[in-house]
Amino acid sequence: IFSFNGADVSGFDSFRRDFPNHKEIRLNKNYRSTRAIVEAATALIHNNTKRCNHKLAETDNPSGSKVYS
Repeated sequence: IFSFNGADVSGFDSFRRDFPNHKEIRLNKNYRSTRAIVEAATALIHNNTKRCNHKLAETDNPSGSKVYS
């Protein structure tokens, strides 16, 4: 998500390794985006081979308009 700003995901990996007793708090609920946007983002993230294995975002919002590429 942050690579467009030049961030490197290895920072997250090294943090987890350097601080094994850390506590992760995941914010899995998206309150702003429509279901179509959340599903499109989930599909893109699923293709990221460097992602952490965890449950992706969900929403209770209506479907919304289709996302086109």
